[in-house]
Amino acid sequence: MISFFICFLVCFGVSAALTLMVPYYLIQLESPLPQAFVYVGWESAKYVVAVGTLCILLYSLLSIMFIMAQLTYAMAKDGLLFRGLAWIPAPTNARTDAPTDARIIVRTIALTGNPIMAVLVPGTLAGE
Repeated sequence: MISFFICFLVCFGVSAALTLMVPYYLIQLESPLPQAFVYVGWESAKYVVAVGTLCILLYSLLSIMFIMAQLTYAMAKDGLLFRGLAWIPAPTNARTDAPTDARIIVRTIALTGNPIMAVLVPGTLAGE
């Protein structure tokens, strides 16, 4: 509830500031906040807001990709999704590129194994 309330206050504050800066009929639909700063004469703030928006979108995309990879792997491992999404390639010996002993694989899979498909599939879907 607290995070919902904080998000509400931020959205309400930004929209209130926007409508106090620019009359509602002059608000640009494509980029309302940067254009509001142009309207009041703060050209440099337009670029700061645009770069900040791009950084927030990139952060959101990357964080969702990491969370989705872990969630997809856990669900596929439990059988709730396709089991192929939980595939972890066997660690190989760096010198010979041959698979190592099975006992070593079992011990190190939790430490070094990466669920390749659980990273690629949600990452591709999030990027689209």
